[in-house]
Amino acid sequence: MKDQIPHRYKQLIGKTIANIEYLSDGECNDLMWHNKPVAIVFTDGTFMIPVADDEGNDGGVLWYEGEGSTTILCSETVETMQEV
Repeated sequence: MKDQIPHRYKQLIGKTIANIEYLSDGECNDLMWHNKPVAIVFTDGTFMIPVADDEGNDGGVLWYEGEGSTTILCSETVETMQEV
């Protein structure tokens, strides 16, 4: 799977997550976003925010799979579905 990662994503390899937090109301207002996504903050001060599209028109979702379930994080809502 590692060989399938495009070059532009390789800067994420080896990063350590320091915190996961929602953007503030003010940050979302400044960006003119209706959805309040989570920001993944790394120990080196960089961060990653899911967006709706490649133009950054709104906050997006994170899809996490593991431990027998799928978790979708979006807009201060967390939805977990057990695998069948």
